[in-house]
Amino acid sequence: MELKQLEYLVTAAEAGSFSNASEVLYTTPSNVSKVIKKLEKSLQMTLFTRRGTGVCLTAEGEKVYKHALEIIKRIDHIETINREKKSQFLSISMNPSNCLATIFARFCKQQEGKAISFRMLEGSVNEIISNVEKDISEIGFIYVADKQKVIFEHILKRKKLEFVTIKESSLSLEVGENNPIAKKTDITADQLKELQYIKHYEDAYSRSHHLQRTIEELGISKNLDNAVTTNSDYALIRTLEHTNRVYLSYRLNSEIEKDFSIRSIPIKCSDGKIHLGYVKREKEILSHLAEQFLELILSEI
Repeated sequence: MELKQLEYLVTAAEAGSFSNASEVLYTTPSNVSKVIKKLEKSLQMTLFTRRGTGVCLTAEGEKVYKHALEIIKRIDHIETINREKKSQFLSISMNPSNCLATIFARFCKQQEGKAISFRMLEGSVNEIISNVEKDISEIGFIYVADKQKVIFEHILKRKKLEFVTIKESSLSLEVGENNPIAKKTDITADQLKELQYIKHYEDAYSRSHHLQRTIEELGISKNLDNAVTTNSDYALIRTLEHTNRVYLSYRLNSEIEKDFSIRSIPIKCSDGKIHLGYVKREKEILSHLAEQFLELILSEI
C-alpha cells in the first residue's frame, strides 16, 4: 500500500467520480481507475461501486476512506512540523549577483535578534541545481536566457525540480558615475564598439554565457579581447567606479545602484531577454522564511 493510493482513494471519494478526481490530481481518469484497482487488489476488497454517472464508496470502502483520511491528516501534520523546523534555517544558492547579494544582506538585517541561521552559497548554474537537488539549499536563484529556457526546464524536470520566473530583464550597460558616458539616456551598437569592458567569468546557462552570444550579435567581440575578466562582484563594482570600463548586464533594480556609484544605460539595439528566477524541488512547499525572502526580492526588483 502506498500513500499515493490513499490520496487517490480520498480524492475520488470526495470528487464523486474518477473523471473529477483526475482534474484535482492532474492526471487522467484511466490512471485514477488503475491506481484504485491496484489498491483494491492489495486489500482484497471492493472500495467503490462504479456507476455510469460516477462512483460511490462501498461499506468497506467507507471504513478504509476514514482511515486513509486520518493517515493523510497525520502526514500533513508531520510535514507542517518539519516546515516549521526548516523555517528557522534558510539555505539558498545563487549565481554571482550584486543585486541578490545586497537584498540578502538586507534580509539578514531584518531578521536580527531572531533565532535564525542562514547559509548563502554562490556558484554556477550546475552547482546551484545540484545544491537544490541534494537538499543542500532549499532554493536557488538563477539567470536563464530566453533562448535557453526550454532546454533548461527540460533538464530540471528530469531532476524533479522546477523553475519559477521572478522577473525578465533586457540588456543594459553599467558604468561608473564619473564615466564620460554616464549621463547618456541610451547607447547604440556603434557606440558600444568604442568602449573598454569588464566581463564576468563565463558559466554555462548563466547570464554571462548568454552575454557572450549577445556580444557576437552586437559585433563587439574584439572589444572583449582586452576586457578585465573577474568572478568577483566586488572587483567588478570597484573597477566600474574607478575606471572608464563598462559592463554589459541585465538591469534588475535601479534602487540598488544607489548603494554604489553605478549608472545603468539601456542599449537601443538589444532585444535579448534574460529570466531571473528560482529553482526549487517539485511539489515541495517553501519554508516561511524562504517565502519572506522571496517577498523582499519581489518588492526590491
